[in-house]
Amino acid sequence: MDYYGPLADIYNQARYTLNLTSLLLPCGLTQRHFDVWTAGGFLLTDATPGLNIFDRELARHTSFASSGELPRLVQRLEREHGLATQLRVAWRTHILKKHTYDQRVATVLDFISSGCNVHGATWI
Repeated sequence: MDYYGPLADIYNQARYTLNLTSLLLPCGLTQRHFDVWTAGGFLLTDATPGLNIFDRELARHTSFASSGELPRLVQRLEREHGLATQLRVAWRTHILKKHTYDQRVATVLDFISSGCNVHGATWI
């Protein structure tokens, strides 16, 4: 799939996009965790620990800890009219407010300017 071509439209037109985190990156996130929401899509994802950088309540409504939870999650979204739309808007707002590349660079620069100190540990 051409990342810079039709992918955003595909995310936007799909009812749901399913993400399963690779076992090679079990605690991480993919670009999909950001791109689906900013394209106006809806992401259902496994509950990887990397989700802790996002609003906990948003992640709770769109992630699953086991494959058995996925059908119930989809059924709830289908049953509660308007919930998917509310979540789609809330996620997009959250991503654009806190997780753009500008904000990521600012976080890294703040970390460096603070002496690379996190929780009392200094990184070199």
